[in-house]
Amino acid sequence: MDEPTLRRVSAHERALYAQLLGVYRELLETVAGAAVDPARLVRGRMRADEVTRELRAVRDALAAARLTGTAVPEDVRATWHASAALAVDALEANAELARRARAGRDAAGAALARVEQGRVGLAGYRPAGVSRVHIADTRA
Repeated sequence: MDEPTLRRVSAHERALYAQLLGVYRELLETVAGAAVDPARLVRGRMRADEVTRELRAVRDALAAARLTGTAVPEDVRATWHASAALAVDALEANAELARRARAGRDAAGAALARVEQGRVGLAGYRPAGVSRVHIADTRA
């Protein structure tokens, strides 16, 4: 890969890591709210997957330059270091997102368990032999 292409692809990688970090931060903001918009979560997840696919292609394109030990210009090396720092930040944001997702899942499971306990408790008040109770609207 010639130097101008190496610089362009390396800068693209850095930009992609910045985008991925931005997507993860937006997702963290989304799940921080009381009412989570599922469509926004799906869009964010799809965008993260898209950026990740692009990053794989860039990784493959840069592999020869990185793995052969060939000397690269200092500015390219600096760009790679900046990309690595963004990658670490994106990884940490993704880990936090996963922690919040697990906590949300656990909280939802606990809430459903409480609802089930209430349903079982209320079933004790149901008259014997009645599986459903019909409440009529007596307002005229």
